[in-house]
Amino acid sequence: MKFRRSFFTVTLAALAGVGVFAGSNQGTSAASWHRGTPKALRGSWTHKDKAPLGSDAITVTRNKLDWASSGMQAHNIRNPRWKYLGNRKYVIDGYEAFHPYTKKGFHEKTVLGRRGHHLVMYRSVHSKSGEYFHRS
Repeated sequence: MKFRRSFFTVTLAALAGVGVFAGSNQGTSAASWHRGTPKALRGSWTHKDKAPLGSDAITVTRNKLDWASSGMQAHNIRNPRWKYLGNRKYVIDGYEAFHPYTKKGFHEKTVLGRRGHHLVMYRSVHSKSGEYFHRS
């Protein structure tokens, strides 16, 4: 009786251990989305347009990303999170609290990167070129 009980306990423990290890075949990886903004992009950046419209300005701090074009409504992205895409490119996802046309908040994704001493704003994740900004 004692032998059966210990044999049953050992068998049950072995099966439970095999079940735990068989179910966890995922590799460990770091979190891909991070809170805030990447340190490489922080600062104030400007872009001079050739047209007489003026210039664009981007301000990146730890908790926000502000993008303003002269004569247009500013984009104020709060509570950003970012993901590294490789080759010094980052996608930043955040919440824009107010939009002048819809009067609602929405999520906005922006792709920014560094090339030399410049900040580059890409049109999409797969773009090779974009607008160049220099520190202001």
